[in-house]
Amino acid sequence: MRVNLLGEQQSIYSIDWPKIIIIVILIIALLVLASHYLLLKNRYDLSKIEAEQYRQQLQILAEKKQQYQLLSKRVNTLEEYKTAVAQADYYWDDVVLELGYLTPERVRLINVEVDDRLMILQGICEDNQRILALMSNLIASRYFTEAKIIKLVQQEELSFVIEAVIKEQWDL
Repeated sequence: MRVNLLGEQQSIYSIDWPKIIIIVILIIALLVLASHYLLLKNRYDLSKIEAEQYRQQLQILAEKKQQYQLLSKRVNTLEEYKTAVAQADYYWDDVVLELGYLTPERVRLINVEVDDRLMILQGICEDNQRILALMSNLIASRYFTEAKIIKLVQQEELSFVIEAVIKEQWDL
């Protein structure tokens, strides 16, 4: 029988499978955690960008809302004005047009003022006959009830001031 004094020679490298499996599982778990972290961080960054975009949109919408409210107030004011004008049933365009037809040739109206129903005409002309023609035209008109000469000044030309009372529209 032979006795071996050196002992059995063991291999220098031995594979410890349970430790390797645990290390591989830990590496895989760390990789999964790292990828999950990166995914969550990416989503968080995208959410921040999206939230900033929404904040900007809300700011723009707030400005647009203020503009809309201002314009809405203006529109309401204009609609109220339009309603008031429609209810008042103005007929000044007819009165001014009629005044153009009533004014004789070579009579120049310098100023026309209207205060409530009183119309004051200031102008110049060549002679008294033209003022009398204007007066008779005003009296004969369906838009005026009375007319009178307030001031008459003779210089190089004859200047005059005439007052005429405008009829109410329902009196026409």
